Amino acid sequence: YEDPRVLRAELFGHWIYWDAEQIPNAEYQDYIWDLNLSKNIALWGNVTMDLFFSVHNLFDGSQYLVADNPNPDRWVETGLKINF
Repeated sequence: YEDPRVLRAELFGHWIYWDAEQIPNAEYQDYIWDLNLSKNIALWGNVTMDLFFSVHNLFDGSQYLVADNPNPDRWVETGLKINF
């Protein structure tokens, strides 16, 4: 979704087909979803600022082959970028 007056929203889904033997304690079936929200704000001249908020692994899915190295749980990042 994108409306420059309001915000920009993106939802990404990721799924892997593991062409591997079934390994005990591995996780194969879940999707990984990311949600990104951002808002562009004009400051002055050609200078703009992007405020952003992202939630990675939105539904806390799992995709990994080695039980000792699982993918990260849900995590969040936020910040701003200044473009000039």
